[in-house]
Amino acid sequence: MVRSVHSYAYAVLRRAAERTGDAPPRLITSAEQDAIIRELLAGDLEDGPTAGTAWPAHLLPALSTAGFAAELRNLLARCAERGVDPQELERLGRRSGRPEWTAAGQFAQQYEQVMLLRAAVGTATPNASAPALGAAELVGATLEAFAVDPELLAAERARIRVLLVDDAQQLDPQAARLVRVLAAGTELALIVGDPNQAVFGFRGGEHGGLLSDETPAVTLTSSYRCAPAVAQVVSGIARRLPGSSAGRQIEGTTGDSGSVEARLAASAHAEAALIADTLRRAHLVDGIPWSQMAVIVRSVPRAASRLPRALAAAGVPVASPAIGGSLSEEPAARALLTVLAATADGLTGDQALALVTGPIGRVDPVSLRQLRRTLRRAQPDSPTGKFGDLLAETLSGDSPLSGPQAAALRRVRAVLAAADRCHREGNDPRYTLWAAWHRSGLQRRWLTASERGGPAGAQATRDLETVTALFDITDQYVSRTSGASLRGLVEHVGSLQLPNPNREPESPKEQVKVLSAHAALGHEWDLVILAGLQEGLWPNTIPRGGVLATQRLLDELDGLTEDASVRAPVLAEERRLLVAALGRARRRVLVTAVDSETGGGAQEGELPSAFFFEIAALSGCDTEPAEVQAVSAPRVLSAAAMVGRLRSVVCAPAGAVDDATRACAAAQLARLAKAGVPGADPAGWHGLIPVSTSAPLCGAGDTVTLTPSTLQTIGDCPLRWLAERHGGADAREMRSAIGSLVHALIAEPNKGESQLLTELERAWEHLPFDAKWHSNNELARHRAMIQAFVDWRAQTRAELTEVGVEVDVDGILPAPEGDGRQVRLRGRVDRLERDAAGRLVIVDVKTGKSPVTKDDAQQHAQLAVYQLAVAEGLVPAGDEPGGARLVYPARTGAGGVAQREQDPLTPAAREEWRNRVRQAAEATAGPQFIARRNEGCSHCPVRPNCPAYPDGSQQ
Repeated sequence: MVRSVHSYAYAVLRRAAERTGDAPPRLITSAEQDAIIRELLAGDLEDGPTAGTAWPAHLLPALSTAGFAAELRNLLARCAERGVDPQELERLGRRSGRPEWTAAGQFAQQYEQVMLLRAAVGTATPNASAPALGAAELVGATLEAFAVDPELLAAERARIRVLLVDDAQQLDPQAARLVRVLAAGTELALIVGDPNQAVFGFRGGEHGGLLSDETPAVTLTSSYRCAPAVAQVVSGIARRLPGSSAGRQIEGTTGDSGSVEARLAASAHAEAALIADTLRRAHLVDGIPWSQMAVIVRSVPRAASRLPRALAAAGVPVASPAIGGSLSEEPAARALLTVLAATADGLTGDQALALVTGPIGRVDPVSLRQLRRTLRRAQPDSPTGKFGDLLAETLSGDSPLSGPQAAALRRVRAVLAAADRCHREGNDPRYTLWAAWHRSGLQRRWLTASERGGPAGAQATRDLETVTALFDITDQYVSRTSGASLRGLVEHVGSLQLPNPNREPESPKEQVKVLSAHAALGHEWDLVILAGLQEGLWPNTIPRGGVLATQRLLDELDGLTEDASVRAPVLAEERRLLVAALGRARRRVLVTAVDSETGGGAQEGELPSAFFFEIAALSGCDTEPAEVQAVSAPRVLSAAAMVGRLRSVVCAPAGAVDDATRACAAAQLARLAKAGVPGADPAGWHGLIPVSTSAPLCGAGDTVTLTPSTLQTIGDCPLRWLAERHGGADAREMRSAIGSLVHALIAEPNKGESQLLTELERAWEHLPFDAKWHSNNELARHRAMIQAFVDWRAQTRAELTEVGVEVDVDGILPAPEGDGRQVRLRGRVDRLERDAAGRLVIVDVKTGKSPVTKDDAQQHAQLAVYQLAVAEGLVPAGDEPGGARLVYPARTGAGGVAQREQDPLTPAAREEWRNRVRQAAEATAGPQFIARRNEGCSHCPVRPNCPAYPDGSQQ
């Protein structure tokens, strides 16, 4: 029989319950414990001074945080492992002057009472059940059962004749005591462990423990895993541990001598490239399977962020570590929980929007806008509220669905209907969850993606694991809760904070493991890369214990005084963790770190740790450890890098490479292209595709039509004008609709402020905003804009007289002799005013909030062309321009609405602008369109394809 300590303890408690006729023991997960602890802490906060737990004032702000609840659970677990009951913890706090321990002892009593009460009222059955036990409480409960029932202990000793214990260095004091109790009655007890690899001190493990007993001991010094070079480095690191311990010198016995290498990188990017190149060369050149290689880091957050993405991008199949957290925040679980919540209480607008855009509906933002327009047109008489409410009404109905996004709506509606049907039949939440999951069809979709691999496959694997965890929690909740409901299940899952899973993600394919040093225990690989041996990261010498001083409590229980060094035990445990990580390798080890100072990297404070230089010294490298130079990112041995290198040789300028080298590179590219390697075929290279046509857009005798508003764009960048005219513009439908609405309102000459605001609000109800708060904010801003414009109109009547609004301009600009191309100016003036001298003044109303500068206004192309049109007689109301103005009602100050003025065009200025218009007309003919950098590039819709910038993908 092979059992873990906790598994064996649980089995003993079950047998003890059967002997006495009591209810079987029930296990409680750490996530459930956290939820209960957070609920009790919330009660303490609400009760204030009358609470049963007298928390110190400086801890009160932390009671509502998930981190404090997790730290409190850890303290209670450590006390349970050492047999410290709540009363003893409270006395210890008073004796040591630690009010946080005293409060923790009071809280532990409250927690025990609550757990007993929950068991007494019954969970899975109407009868009372045994109190739920956490992992830390199982062993203590087993020892207590042995103490009160000697016959149970005698039966266990009679049943176990040979006791074998592995990894004894990881046992906590209670587990070690249980082993001693059982070993006393066996014929043979063999305790195996390595105190040099004890790394679970944060879970209560003691590196001495059973291994320090005065019993016959045998020290094993031959390693049948590690190659001699690896064993030498492991021994060298272990010899620097404090104290004396056997087994610090091991000898490798494998035929392969192995290797250990330490490499510095100039940046985090260079480190990732170095690791990727090492893995790919080991696989492609040395033939090491992907599954026989691993990257070990100090912490899971580091492993789960940068490295897996970089390795996957370099073509290394990666199995990323699983990350804990809130299950309800995972997209897969959140979608199914939303279905259950809607089934229990009805579908809301927010839930409908979440389902349509989540994994079930899979509607992206662009398609969502199309769907919004489709539903608004299909139901013009529906209340003009939030779009989510309209969506919920559509999904809850049974009318036929049509349109481009009908398939997404049908999927969501089908899942909701399946869940609702199962729920109305009286089934418990497990069956309702299964009905929703089965009807969604996501299992087939995600299984297929998972088998393909890559980033999408990794996410699909994570989604499948999330759904599996959700079903496990649902089964536990229904089994332990009488009258389990959908609403209760959703609330229960939302309250859980899941820890980092200990198990590795299962994968059917060959993959490189990226995992933490603790997760690597119990495994071995041919090649192990220890990444990120940075100062402050590995070793991490920050004192453990947090605000509750848990580590100090353990020291107190172990008899250590406060004068003892805090850093030394932490550094020793970090060193033992390094020994354990190095010992995972059979043949090869690569240790990496970043040195941004000598390497010239951009990161500040990125320095290798002392552990890195210790390994470099022990690895037998030719250079001194302090002289190891940081390297920049190497060329990764990948198909993309190879194609890039060959292309650079083939396309090198004349004389840069010899003809033989260029011909060799071309031949290799041809081989790769024949094999279908992306980028190797010259037919797909940018810049080599021939020009589609060299014909101009219009002939020499054609009339070119220009608008004053586009003249500025042509002058700034002809290429942008061309791209926007032929579909490259960002439609910005909402912004255009609002701008057209405001211009239509201010064009009403006879309506006052109240009338304009009423029409604004009436029209506003039909605008498809995504969120009500956004709609309200924009409405308030545009109300102020209308009011400001009405004030400006009233204030300027003493100097200006309205001639017309939305005045059309349309006519031919005379061409000089010898030029056959005519220019047609066409546009619409927002407001045409007449000044006291009888001249016509152009007024252009801008709804933006950022006025141009006064100097830019003098050269504003749109205003100048409108003035030119007046001077050329293209406006029936007159031919003498009196200047122009830009009015910004969205920008007001002490002097009223912001304005920018352009002086009347002089004869010389008129001629200059005539020439500019003709030049612009010539620029529109092509066939070449120049790309010019200007201030508008930052918001240009065609910037990603602009050859004026390095990121432009076309020329």
